[in-house]
Amino acid sequence: MLSSLIFFNLKDHYSLIQVSGDDANSFLQGQLTNDINLASENKLILSGFCNPKGRLLAIFQIAKINNIFYLICPKTIAETVCKKLSMYILRSKVKIDINPETIALHGFIISSQQLLTDFFKNFPNTNFAAQQDNMNLLIKLPGYPERYMVICSGQTSSDMMIKFKENSGKIDEWKLHDIEAGIPSIYPNTQEVFIPQSLNLDLLQAVNFKKGCYTGQEIIARTHYLGKVKRRMYRAAIKISSLINIGDDLYVNDLIVGKVIDFAKEKNSFKCLIELIVEEKDKQLTLNGSNVNISGLAQENPN
Repeated sequence: MLSSLIFFNLKDHYSLIQVSGDDANSFLQGQLTNDINLASENKLILSGFCNPKGRLLAIFQIAKINNIFYLICPKTIAETVCKKLSMYILRSKVKIDINPETIALHGFIISSQQLLTDFFKNFPNTNFAAQQDNMNLLIKLPGYPERYMVICSGQTSSDMMIKFKENSGKIDEWKLHDIEAGIPSIYPNTQEVFIPQSLNLDLLQAVNFKKGCYTGQEIIARTHYLGKVKRRMYRAAIKISSLINIGDDLYVNDLIVGKVIDFAKEKNSFKCLIELIVEEKDKQLTLNGSNVNISGLAQENPN
């Protein structure tokens, strides 16, 4: 039966940025594109963090446990992001830590909830819903078979590592589900490149246009209220023998029309999220001479 379970030690690839203190809520509200008040022990939210020009420094999945916020992002940008966030603390009562030793981050893709009943008795049943049990938080994410992320205590993590050590999956298996759901990430090569709308954060309910001021808000709001967004995020497939890199340029003939946002290998091709000039989407795209086949606008809200 364990063959129907894949276990991921997500802390190998993602960091947990812990934000705590009396002013943590108001501090994050002044920095992030989404309304931080929507994050709770029952709900994970997505949000962007931008520079003053409205360009994304990070995209977070945000969970809350006992009034502490956990901002999840790729490990490769965590240090840079924390330094940027710390610049805005000033006199606020806020503490920022990366990867606290007492907290772990794991993931599961399972064929049945019964496979996790040794650790959880209650399961969230809608995407981005969460279920808290002491310091352990179980979050349902888009994907089939069922996909869950777990923020848990060190002891729970140790027990999971022992029980599921023979069922470890590769990170591409996890990322394929994020790509299918249209959930993007920012990496070092793409920091300060995109505005939130060009990565569909507005369509993913990761931008709140009624919450008030935050860093980069003026430019992001202006783009929204002026109307049509000129660049959007799409799902695509690429069959290519050379290596793909985050931030690679996409071409129509000799014109650069977009970039690779994220990718994961699946059999003989790469599944990708790409950012693209909307007017170019029906033309033949190439990456390093190989054709790029768009499978759809990554706009669907997984809720």
